[in-house]
Amino acid sequence: MFDLDKEVARWRGKLRRFNCIRAERLDELEDHLRCRIEELQANGEAEASAFQTARQELRPQWKPESSKAMKLILGNAIMFAAAILATALILSNGDGQVAKTSIVIIVLIPLWFMSDLLLKKALRQ
Repeated sequence: MFDLDKEVARWRGKLRRFNCIRAERLDELEDHLRCRIEELQANGEAEASAFQTARQELRPQWKPESSKAMKLILGNAIMFAAAILATALILSNGDGQVAKTSIVIIVLIPLWFMSDLLLKKALRQ
């Protein structure tokens, strides 16, 4: 048997996992979803079918935020790749194992950690 509340919760969970939609925006989308479901049911459509239709109609409304998130992720990946390449070029001239380990510990790990934090913060705003 179709459980609308359970399906809406599952739908919200999928969108929340993208980490690119603010909670207020997600609440707004859920409200639009439920209103549209009510409209479709008032026109005689079954609950499950109304949910599927409303969900498909709302997809373009959250996709732009998803593409924004993808741009941020791509930019972050390019920045991190550039840092790795620069570090590799610097280290290719030296022979010291201590220097290589130090670069990894002092530069790359904190860079990864900070970029991850900044990316998560940016996606939640």
